[in-house]
Amino acid sequence: MKRLTYLWFAVAATLFAAGSMPAAEKLNAVKVVADVAYHTGDGVDAERHKLDLYLPEGKSGVPVVVFFHGGGYQKGDRKGAAQFGETLARQGVAVAAVGYRLVPAARYPAPVEDGAKAVAWVQKHVAEHGGAADRLYLAGHSAGGHLAALLATDNQYLKAAGADAAAVKGVISLSGLYAVPDDRAAVFGGDAARKQASPQHHLRADLPPFFLAYADKDNPDKDKHTAAFADALKAKKVAATVYVGKDRDHGTLFSKIADGDPTGQAVLAFIHATEADKK
Repeated sequence: MKRLTYLWFAVAATLFAAGSMPAAEKLNAVKVVADVAYHTGDGVDAERHKLDLYLPEGKSGVPVVVFFHGGGYQKGDRKGAAQFGETLARQGVAVAAVGYRLVPAARYPAPVEDGAKAVAWVQKHVAEHGGAADRLYLAGHSAGGHLAALLATDNQYLKAAGADAAAVKGVISLSGLYAVPDDRAAVFGGDAARKQASPQHHLRADLPPFFLAYADKDNPDKDKHTAAFADALKAKKVAATVYVGKDRDHGTLFSKIADGDPTGQAVLAFIHATEADKK
């Protein structure tokens, strides 16, 4: 069943990219619930500890993508995910766009700890908004892709936040980082922390499937690093799909996701294939 499902995904992604996959008969209206505080305890940041929900209006029990923005952990904002959130919600997938504290105002791993708290909040409350608490997908762009991959692979963060890692059914990383290089050590707090912060250091056989995307005009060596991570996942018998966004760069791979965009359609195809495989 799993082999057939992922074969279907590969074919579907190709058709979407070619523009030959038919559009949905009817798109959902989107309900936005903005500025939801997911953490109100000690050390709260009144702006960063919030998330925005993009919901297919009138639907219940839908899969939920918990999305983390990019910006190298030093800039960026959850509001930049509005188009992405609305696009997926129109197709029947809820999105929680998460804010988190940034470096150097907060020391790493504060952003990852915040991400875990957000996942715990979503798991506890998303059913109130029509989402399925046990069908979560961790996703992100650039640094956010790293954050999503690290939460999935190093389960200490979800456990500390009180989230159930078993609820994570898949990981979607757009131009993510998987083995932190030497030149990023300062952001993460030195060499030892750099290794601990590398998702590739925490692989095991019980991980959910990964969708790993990069652009054909992405940052240097993004193709090699993504391929190396995919190979490492597969060596652990973890399903890993690599997708290359055509005529896109590091930023536009994410920013151009909208109705009909091939990358967005490939993300949706991955979610639908994973959902089908769990039945």
